[in-house]
Amino acid sequence: MENTTDLSKLDLTGEQRAVETLRLSDARYRRLFETAQDGILILHADTGQVVDANPFLKELLGYSQEEFLGRKLWEIGPFKGEDASKSAFAELQVNDRLHYEGLPLETKDGRRVEVEFISNAYAADGTRFIQCNIRDITERKHAESQISLLNAELAQQVALRTAQLEEKSKRADELAVIVEERLAANKELAFQVEEKGKRADELAQINVEREGVNQALKMAIKELAFECAEKGKRADELIPINAELARSNAELEQFAYVATHDLQEPLRAVASCVQLLQKRYEGRLDARAVEFITHAVDGTMRMQTLINDLLAYSRISTHAQAFASTECTKVLAAALANLSIATAESGAVITSDGLPMVMGDATQLTQLFQNLIGNAIKFRAERPALIHIGAVLKEDEWWFTVADNGIGMEPQYFERVFQVFQRLHTRRAYQGTGIGLAICKKVVERHGGRIWVESQPGQGSTFCFTIPAKK
Repeated sequence: MENTTDLSKLDLTGEQRAVETLRLSDARYRRLFETAQDGILILHADTGQVVDANPFLKELLGYSQEEFLGRKLWEIGPFKGEDASKSAFAELQVNDRLHYEGLPLETKDGRRVEVEFISNAYAADGTRFIQCNIRDITERKHAESQISLLNAELAQQVALRTAQLEEKSKRADELAVIVEERLAANKELAFQVEEKGKRADELAQINVEREGVNQALKMAIKELAFECAEKGKRADELIPINAELARSNAELEQFAYVATHDLQEPLRAVASCVQLLQKRYEGRLDARAVEFITHAVDGTMRMQTLINDLLAYSRISTHAQAFASTECTKVLAAALANLSIATAESGAVITSDGLPMVMGDATQLTQLFQNLIGNAIKFRAERPALIHIGAVLKEDEWWFTVADNGIGMEPQYFERVFQVFQRLHTRRAYQGTGIGLAICKKVVERHGGRIWVESQPGQGSTFCFTIPAKK
């Protein structure tokens, strides 16, 4: 009896630790929610009512907590216009994720702001919610607009100056012909003076005219130098603007990395607690409760996969290694070793040609091959999967190909598949987050190449990418 009491106390302590872990996890999430520098709006997925809104969103749009909570999306000032907002909400209910760039909103005081709008659906305690992340990109859009205007103005000025330079060049050629003619005339006159000694006055006049021509040439040269200096000045004005854009993009990538990294700890705590519940109460709950716990476990696992993929995507820029001489045959072998279980289970047959040495990041190139071959295995047809990797040198770059005999795709999806979170199939049909090919594109572009796909439905796909040849 004494031993039974002690075990019960130990179980109770474990549950308290789990509850405390959940409380701390919720506190961390709430701190992130309250201090986020993006607006966050939580909607009930069935009714469209606002469940919560963080301080940044309220400050951005000028509405109070009372003006948000309990109201439906289309009843709030920035989203008014019932038909359009209801239609947008219906789309949010169908799609797990939506992304709008440059969505116009109007604040309570009448200001117009442009935002980046990203929505993600999730379930909590059996209820489905939609989280809307709203980032103010008004200044960025304004900067992009200013750059476009400056580029257009610069292009117009360059075209104008080019036409003027061509005209001046034509005049310079004409002047050069005149100079040559004058020089020939001088020679002829000198010969006549030497021979006859009669035309000294005429020769002096010709020399005066030649001096005038020289002065005209000097003026033309000064004008050309001034115009070149003006063009250089305009180019210098664009340098700080481009630098500011590069800094802004780098900050966005760093924010994505930090945010996804910090989310892992509370997510692990939630996953551990849910799995503990699943294990401890196995066989003691009704079917509905088991289903809820199973959904919670699956949701945390999908969220962990998504966070890991986002970290991998951000690390391409934030944790990149310096380029070194890399043997692609070894890179391919490492990728195939990572895919050995999937290859064996699918029965895929993978072949390759001899692959070259390139200058690159071996870790990122391994990920590139692993993602492309992994996709070929995942999207295989009913027939045995055949995958071939090749490389051909064309001028000053290597053309790599990863060809398969899988399900293929329609031409209208050739560019969409390389965008982040873009999926052509449901999660039930094929697992994944839709980030793999976006990672491939970012790796190839970092190596100074380009990537594209050639495919026909039912006939397989060939993913092609280039890497500059090693010098």
